[in-house]
Amino acid sequence: MRKLAALCFATLALTACAGPSLPKQDDLVTWQRLPLAPDQRLTDAALRSTVCRSGQKDDAPIQLLLQDRRTATSAAFLVSGVGFSGSCTIALNGGASGGSSREQPLDPLSGPIAVDERSTGGLGGGTASLVGGRVAPVVARVRIDLADGRVVDASVGNGHWLAWWPGDFAAVRIRALDLASSIMATLDDSTPGWQQK
Repeated sequence: MRKLAALCFATLALTACAGPSLPKQDDLVTWQRLPLAPDQRLTDAALRSTVCRSGQKDDAPIQLLLQDRRTATSAAFLVSGVGFSGSCTIALNGGASGGSSREQPLDPLSGPIAVDERSTGGLGGGTASLVGGRVAPVVARVRIDLADGRVVDASVGNGHWLAWWPGDFAAVRIRALDLASSIMATLDDSTPGWQQK
């Protein structure tokens, strides 16, 4: 099992082009279980943010692999750079944002789905948890069962998947589905290392 780097969460005030209709701070109450379309303002904020580049050295550019947006002003990202990969959360209107990274390379994808990122920390005016990783081309959807009974559909694209939700609730089951909604693989929290069952 890959060793995950320690999480560092910080309060960060982001300067973004936000209109008057944006709330002062995202309290995450408008969170949705289905992902919203990506928002360029959040992408731009993530590219500027120090929490999204926590594993990068010498201000080298980072690549945003996938955005998972669940409210109008908050999203999670999978990121990579020279010698690191990780995740981060961004809120346009201030409050907490956070990130995690690892320096070692990821193991090759050996099945339909892999979990590479799991974290919990501050986001906007609340707390959020995320889980994400890589998927094979045959995977069209990823569904996540949470410990509190919610079922979340992940964002899927560019060979990756990602989802976040309010609160400190663990993911207990992750299913990778194809276009016909057939289950390609199931990962379970009780299996060491989230290995496929």
